[in-house]
Amino acid sequence: MRNIDKKRPVLEIDFIALRNAVELAVAAFIKNCPDANPNHKTGGVILHRCNRGVEQHTTVGTLSMQSVYEDLLTTARRKIEQLQIHFTHMTSYQSRDPEKGLWGGGLNLFCNGQVALSGLPEQADEACLMCGLVQCDLVIIEPFVTKALKISDNTALYKRICKGICK
Repeated sequence: MRNIDKKRPVLEIDFIALRNAVELAVAAFIKNCPDANPNHKTGGVILHRCNRGVEQHTTVGTLSMQSVYEDLLTTARRKIEQLQIHFTHMTSYQSRDPEKGLWGGGLNLFCNGQVALSGLPEQADEACLMCGLVQCDLVIIEPFVTKALKISDNTALYKRICKGICK
């Protein structure tokens, strides 16, 4: 970890490890949760923005076209912007407003920035992202995971996806 500004700690995450963990969660969702995936979506875009504004993004699962990637990246950025505007929120679900194009699927890692997944059904975005964060030890079950999933009423889907990873 490099710290350019000695007054503020800079924490970095292993984005490749997070991407790989979320990829496993997406595969588990596709395989084990067809009832929660009525449009048979098969992938999305994961985005991490550190507190200095630097972004990393890539695909998870399978996307059909490059134009889809750009649209999903725009949605993921919007989720992160929701969290930056409402900086005390744990999840973008707290500022969700579908009429304005504001969705759940973004999580605030506070000192580690924000992450978002876009491309699956809204609650699957959040649940797969949360599974990846737990696998990479970037969040703890109590209180972060429990509280964030309670906000979005997403505990059951999260548990089904995690169970699919651990088989």
